[in-house]
Amino acid sequence: MAERGVDVLDVSSGGIHKMQKIAAGPGYQAPFAKAIKKSVGDKLLVSTVGKIETGTLAEEIILGGQDDTPLDLVAAGRLFQKNTGLVWSWADDLDTSIQIAHQIAWGFGGRAKKGFAKPAF
Repeated sequence: MAERGVDVLDVSSGGIHKMQKIAAGPGYQAPFAKAIKKSVGDKLLVSTVGKIETGTLAEEIILGGQDDTPLDLVAAGRLFQKNTGLVWSWADDLDTSIQIAHQIAWGFGGRAKKGFAKPAF
């Protein structure tokens, strides 16, 4: 795939057929993505989805967690639809600050609990 120009493989087991029996829990798609990452190594970025609902879980998956197989990124589409401030929530989970694009930072002065780096103008 990488030889054909694929940059990122986002792994999901589907869940689109009524006969599928999927045991959904926090990070339940990650084992599938980690198996692929073990196979492709650094040739391809590998991402996962699937009930990644906290910053700490996202970080654990990216760092390797229980099996020491790190992934390159996680995707959390539904959560962003529900909570457009998810970046702030996850930053709070991880006790870190975030950098807001200087074009919009003026409107978010008090938004993040932990604060954020002020843009350099």
